[in-house]
Amino acid sequence: MRNDETGPPQAVSRRRLLTALGSLGLLGVLLSAVRGTVRFLTPPVSRARSPIVVAGPPDAFPDGGLTPLPQKPVLIGRDEGGLFALSAICTHLGCTVTPGSEGLTCPCHGSRFSTDGANLSGPAPRPLPHLALTFNDDGLVEVDLSQAVAPHSRLKV
Repeated sequence: MRNDETGPPQAVSRRRLLTALGSLGLLGVLLSAVRGTVRFLTPPVSRARSPIVVAGPPDAFPDGGLTPLPQKPVLIGRDEGGLFALSAICTHLGCTVTPGSEGLTCPCHGSRFSTDGANLSGPAPRPLPHLALTFNDDGLVEVDLSQAVAPHSRLKV
């Protein structure tokens, strides 16, 4: 059978269609294998964020109170010893505690903590962890979210 410009279009045979589909499937498998091999051989790029948070100038934190940081669940307190940082994540199930007139309260299950992080009541098994504070080169207070410190640790102002 001859296929010229004036004749009717020739139908594709079943064999040719299945061969083309099989070839496309094989090409997809090969591309996936190459992509997986390349991803295996290249080192992963770390997308971890820095655990250091700039809290602000030391005079932004009033004496005798807790100041929540807007960007992270951290509370900055000041007492006669200096500045301290508390994690605002409840040690029970990870809810964010809120400061109130009688200390800190977990809105999820009712755990209560004192303003220095001590566990007062509720299902929370441990006190709130204290976090490390330092001054950066600009004189601003920084919190290291990855470093817990002793509850009596203070940053002298």
